[in-house]
Order: sequence, then C-alpha cells, then structure tokens
Amino acid sequence: MNHLHVQWMWERARTSYWFVPAVMTLGTLGLALGLGALDEAMQANEYTAPTWLWTGGPEGARMLLGTVAGALITVASTVFSITIVALTLASNTFGPRLLRNFMRDRGNQFVLGAFTSTFVYCLLVLRSVRGGEDAAFVPHVSITVALALVLVNVGVLIFFIHHVAMSIQADQVIAVASRDLDHSIAEFLARVGEASEPDRSDRALARDEDQDELDVQGPGLSLTIGHSGYLQAIDEDRLLAALTRRQAVARLAFRPGQFIVEGAEIARVWLPASGDELDERCACELRETFLVEDRRTPMQDLEFSIHQLVEIAARALSPGINDPFTAATCIDWLGEGLCKLATRPLPDARRSDEQGVLRIVGCPFTFEGVIDAAFDPMRQNAAGTPYVLIRLMDGLLTLARRVRTPAAREAVLRHARKVERAGRAWPEGEDHRDLVSRLHRLSAILHAAGPGRPAGSLRGLG
Repeated sequence: MNHLHVQWMWERARTSYWFVPAVMTLGTLGLALGLGALDEAMQANEYTAPTWLWTGGPEGARMLLGTVAGALITVASTVFSITIVALTLASNTFGPRLLRNFMRDRGNQFVLGAFTSTFVYCLLVLRSVRGGEDAAFVPHVSITVALALVLVNVGVLIFFIHHVAMSIQADQVIAVASRDLDHSIAEFLARVGEASEPDRSDRALARDEDQDELDVQGPGLSLTIGHSGYLQAIDEDRLLAALTRRQAVARLAFRPGQFIVEGAEIARVWLPASGDELDERCACELRETFLVEDRRTPMQDLEFSIHQLVEIAARALSPGINDPFTAATCIDWLGEGLCKLATRPLPDARRSDEQGVLRIVGCPFTFEGVIDAAFDPMRQNAAGTPYVLIRLMDGLLTLARRVRTPAAREAVLRHARKVERAGRAWPEGEDHRDLVSRLHRLSAILHAAGPGRPAGSLRGLG
C-alpha cells in the first residue's frame, strides 16, 4: 500500500462519523480498565478513600451507573437525530457535495464520541461492581470519574446546540468552503518547486509539442485503467522513479479531478525496447501510481474546492431560494482565492529525472482553466440577477490588478466581456451601463500592465 492509498484512507476516515467516536471509545475502554485496576489495588491495600470520592455501596453504584448510561444513550440518539436533520437541511440548501464539510466537522464528531464513549465507560464500570459481604467491590475512583464525565457531557450538549446553530448559517458554510480553497491553493502552489517560466506554466502544452519534447519515436504504448471513477491523485514521485528505472517516458491523458471510463487510456508510455503492449508487471506498477475512486476529493484537485463555492452560489440563485447576497459572498471569496493564484507561478506538469531527462508530461491546471471553472457557471446562473453580475465584474476588476501573464490577462478580459454581454438583456439600462463602465476600467488596467508584471503595479488606474 503506497502513501496515496494511505492518504485516501485518512481522507475517508476524517470525513466519517465513526472514526473519532471509535477512537474515543477505545480511549475510555483503556481508562475504565486502568481505573478499575487502581480501585482493585486500593481495596487490596485497604487504602482510605478521600472524602471527595463517591463512597456509596454496591446497590447505589449500580443504580447510579445504570441511570447515567440510560440517559447518555438517549441523549446520543437525540444528538444523532439533530445531526441528520442538519445534514438534510445543508444538502437541500447548499448542495449534497457540501455534506463532506459537515461530515468532517470535528465538533460534531467529538460530541458523538463524547456521549457514546461515556456510555461505554459506564457499562464497563457497572460490570466491575460486585455485591455480597465477603467479596463486595465498589470502584470508587471509577464512579467518581463517571460523575465527572457526566458534567463534561452536559457542557458538550450545550456546545453541540450552539455549534449546530452556527454551522448551518450561510456565512459559516462559505467560510469553511473558503478555508478549504485556501488550503488547496497552498498545497497546489507548494508543488511549484524550482521557478518555472510564467508563460509556460500558465498554458497546456500541445500534444505534438509534448512528443517533440519527450524525444521519442513511434506511437508509444497505451496504459489503460481497469475501472471507472474519478482520478483523485497521481503519485508523481513513484511514477517518475518507475519510468527512470526503465528509461521510459510518459504523457498523461488526465489530471486529478477528471472522470475516467473503464478501459480508457490514462497514459501513453514509450519504452526503449518493447513489443506491441506493456508487460503486465510494468503496467501494474504504473497503474498503482494513479488513485481512481468513485468520488472527487481535494487531494490534488484544485477545482474541487472552487466548485464547492460555485455550488453554494448556484443553489442560492435558484428560484426556490433566490438569495443573491449569498452568491455575492461566494464571489468575494472566489476572487480572493484566484488573486493568490494570479501572483504566483503555477506548478509545471512536466517532471524530469536527476539527469534532467524529461520523463513525464502531464495535464496541468492552468490559470485560464481555473477562471473558467469559477466564473462560467457563476455567470450562467446569475444571468438574470444584475446585483450578482455587477459583483462578478467587480471580482474580475480586482483580479485584473493581480494577473501576471498575457494569457491570464486575456482570460480575465474574455470573462469580463461575457459578463457585459449577459447584461445586455436587462430591462434597466442603468444597470448595464454600470457593467460597461467597469469593463472599460478593467480593459484599461489590463492594457496598461506591462508584460510579466502584475497590472496592479501601476498606480492610479482603476
């Protein structure tokens, strides 16, 4: 099992409601056993218990622990019901793909774990209580800790009610999605490594240019995938090592986030000496570097985090909800994230070995593609809402001051023109004139910017 699969398993675990409660339950299991051994040792040594410990008899201990366990499992059931209602509301309001953010919420996971683990703890302590005059045993320390845990659980219940009320608010949902976007951008930019040429890293290489750069002969060998799903991640280090050992080169056909149909060619491989197809051992080794699963995750998929904010905005603009202010908030945070990308060189999709021989040419994320993923669906859903389109133009105006390359400037201008054309059908001409004035300012900023420097470096424009 390689680290990609470990990372995927960790992603699945942390976005589930079973992992944290299971860990907490195992922790209370160890706590119950440890405190039980302490109580046994104290009774064997006839240790006088402090006055602050619970000092009741076996019957009182059984009644207390049974009452606490019954109450806790009832409260845990209520908490679970409230959680399901919150998830249903979030799915209907913000979109089903946003459920991942609610599922991985540490607060909800901790609350469920607190109640279930305390319930298990009380059962384990109840099991150790023994009656009878000769062999009576009451674990005073364990019962005192159980009472302390009950007080903690009261505080946890109050926290849960407040936390659920906060977590389903639109601003909070958008804030969580925007933090996901910031984290994805930070991880994405961390793969830049050595500085690359801005103009080259901002565009995809054409296939014929790829093959020329790879310095290969012939059509190459096809590496296919055995099942359908989304490409979640590529272990580029392991793939590069495998290709280097065989003195082979590869051109990838997909990037993380794209859907792959069973039997599709995931890469084209050139080997120094080969037959008509890849041998099974080589094909298996190369396939293991591609993680294909049934759902998208943000592991190496930058557009996934962008689509979360876009989906919130699209739901807000639907006729059933009609909340343009939520959509405008999503635009603000999308613009903030794209501004971070605009000022940095993007990672190069090509990888070379230690001798500088080009081994991998991938499908890069381009700045133009990221803008398309963010603004095209936003504009299409907001075509009849002047307030949102004007805010979208403001976002493009802010982005125009940050872009670095001619291709990026052209992409920003192209989207601004699309937004302006979408507003031509508005019945109120003043709204469209607001768009046109912003478009003129944006065009001036982009045309005034010199090649290779951000447009915002020119003072007094826009």
